[in-house]
Amino acid sequence: MRNNFPPRAAAKEPRLQMNPVATIDEAVDMVRRRAPLILGVLILGFLVSSWIGLGQRPVYEAREILQVAPPRVAEAMATTSVPETIVQRLPLLKQHVLGDTALSEIASAYDLFRISPGEPLASRTELLRDAVSLNWKTAPDGQVEVVATARMDDAEEARLVAGELGHRLVNLSVQMRIGEARATLDFLTRREAELSEELSRLETRYTNFLRAAPAVPEPGTPEAELDENGTAHLLAEMNRYQRELARLRGQLEETATQRARARIGLDLEMRRQSERLVVSAPAERPVRPVTDVRGLIVGLGGVVSAILAFGLAWTLEWFNPVIRSAEQMQRMTGIMPIVSVPHATRSSHHGAIRAWRWPRNWPRRRAATAAAG
Repeated sequence: MRNNFPPRAAAKEPRLQMNPVATIDEAVDMVRRRAPLILGVLILGFLVSSWIGLGQRPVYEAREILQVAPPRVAEAMATTSVPETIVQRLPLLKQHVLGDTALSEIASAYDLFRISPGEPLASRTELLRDAVSLNWKTAPDGQVEVVATARMDDAEEARLVAGELGHRLVNLSVQMRIGEARATLDFLTRREAELSEELSRLETRYTNFLRAAPAVPEPGTPEAELDENGTAHLLAEMNRYQRELARLRGQLEETATQRARARIGLDLEMRRQSERLVVSAPAERPVRPVTDVRGLIVGLGGVVSAILAFGLAWTLEWFNPVIRSAEQMQRMTGIMPIVSVPHATRSSHHGAIRAWRWPRNWPRRRAATAAAG
């Protein structure tokens, strides 16, 4: 007999989903079961991040602010011997103050950046160069402000180093200006002496020339007509001497004036009456650090530890995909279980064995049942 019924459609195989944690309840259950592992990783991560964070020292910043004060006398008098302003000299001052020699002296004076015996001393200089800076800007009122900054892991050291930078900057500026004023005065003094000596020699030659020269006849006389060429030469030589004498006297007078002004300029520099650097805001001991990464490192360590702990717990669940509930079985296999047996602990399992007893007459009942059949 031919079967006219259409073939029955084959049952679809359930798709197996291997994700063991897909719902909030499953995540909570995973955390409960893996609580010892998660807590262990969290505690270990907290200890490691705390150890690393406490090893980082905070950074304190101290600043000393200086200003370029104008001269206390007329500017024309104050700048005759030192034509360059302090602002124009700031790059050179910065180069000297932040040079290897100056930084090495500061590091040695305050015992900064202690190094091991085998480490070169230049390493301390480089560390200090990275921790200090010198910058300047023009304030809204037109005043030029110079800021000496020091960043150290100790608040008192930051204050001392910033103050030392400002102190050295002021002293170096004074020394450079006094040195230039003194060099200018010395040059003009030597120049005046040279011109005076040269003028004295020329005057001596001119005097000797006049004594040796014959008397110049008056114009229009027969003697003047007979010695016309000699008279012209004599007059030209006299004019040359006079012009040279006038030139030297003019240079000597100008040099003497410049020397007098240079003397005044040197006195002004030594008395600090001209343009100068002054401290307007001394460096103070900072109260709070500008950079403190200890709390940040501990916090990041906690976040990383939490991610690592839950990631490790989820990885263990992934490699051990045990079905623990009817909902999980249906989600992972597509089969809805009819009966689910609850998990029994060891105590309840032994209690059930003790409560169940094998019937003593069970063999005889089985034999009677077989005979009756």
